[in-house]
Amino acid sequence: EIIDKIEYNGTIDFIPLSSLYGDNITTKSTKMDWYNGEALLPVLENLDTEKYPISQKNSLPAGEGRGGVSRFPVQWVIRPKTTEFHDFRGFAGRIASGTFAVGDKITALPTGESSTIASITKFEDNLNEASEGDSVVITLNTEIDVSRGSMLVGALENATLAKKEIQAQICWLDSQPLVQGKTYLLQHGINRVKAKIQQLETLTDVQTLETSEFPEKIKLNEIGMVKLKTASPIFADTYTGNPKNGAFILIDEFSNGTVGVGFVN
Repeated sequence: EIIDKIEYNGTIDFIPLSSLYGDNITTKSTKMDWYNGEALLPVLENLDTEKYPISQKNSLPAGEGRGGVSRFPVQWVIRPKTTEFHDFRGFAGRIASGTFAVGDKITALPTGESSTIASITKFEDNLNEASEGDSVVITLNTEIDVSRGSMLVGALENATLAKKEIQAQICWLDSQPLVQGKTYLLQHGINRVKAKIQQLETLTDVQTLETSEFPEKIKLNEIGMVKLKTASPIFADTYTGNPKNGAFILIDEFSNGTVGVGFVN
């Protein structure tokens, strides 16, 4: 019944264990001759996280020949202003998802201006294309408004990315409960903006996965759905559509501690 509620289509392995006595936690227990499987820790260490990808790439709009998940948050604008590189203007960052190739049409957010990729450099190597996880410098064929915190996406992929009002599932990590009206710092990728909790919508019982509506608060280790509003837009996908660009953290602006993890709905 619980498996049906989480809509999981993969296989399920059951591991009998005792956290009190350490049975089947790090090593296989000698007290369960009937169990032929591994202990919990080896299973987790060898789990193939790519076998059952969460991302549903086909649910996103198609880009210019690259698919619908090309996301490049700009971490730094490189302007050497030297004699050798007098006009050089490159955008450094780590590709969050998808693939970028020389000649691809791109759109820069939040301005919506478009250009094409002139070059992709990884350290001293010139690349024809780069993919998720690559830290690269991208240059464009035309001068458009791009700065730290901007995001380069496929030319047709920017319709729903910019968000100021967000519905998200929150896992709460702080001893002080999450309450309506509280303000936090929301960190999405390299962007950090103020965010106000507008509504606590549901609270999920982690034992049964049953939900209750409009809770007064969400306490430590509890999970709930909330609506929040940011001071400026973030460029986020839904977590189910593109997990690499659909999660964020909430930070207490006074203690600077991470108090919650969010997944955009």
